[in-house]
Amino acid sequence: MLNKIKDFYGFETDSEFAVHLGIKPQVLSNWKSRKTFDAELVYSKCKQLNPAWLLCQEGNMIGGDFKILGVNEEKPLYLLKKEIQNLEKQLLFLQKTYKAIEKSKRFFLQVIQEMEKQIEYKKELLGKS
Repeated sequence: MLNKIKDFYGFETDSEFAVHLGIKPQVLSNWKSRKTFDAELVYSKCKQLNPAWLLCQEGNMIGGDFKILGVNEEKPLYLLKKEIQNLEKQLLFLQKTYKAIEKSKRFFLQVIQEMEKQIEYKKELLGKS
């Protein structure tokens, strides 16, 4: 459960998560090894969490108004990082597509020029006959 919360908030390390909670990393490590934690403390520092999920693991992890995160300024770092990764993937795809289009454009221009030359040549032949 603690790892899910840590991931949701986008903390890279347990130490970062412990700082956010206002506890020593060793305390967090103890919680994990004992599979217990101070629910009141965690909820006080992680208001987006659904209290029912935190206490009983029932319902969604995120509760209340935070379910609709697209319009909330308090979007967790985890989601922002995921959005950035997705946007970077889309950008890379668009850049590759653009390069392919530019390459195709050059090819088609060459074909068009060659066809124009052939047409002119055949018109010249037709005019000579």
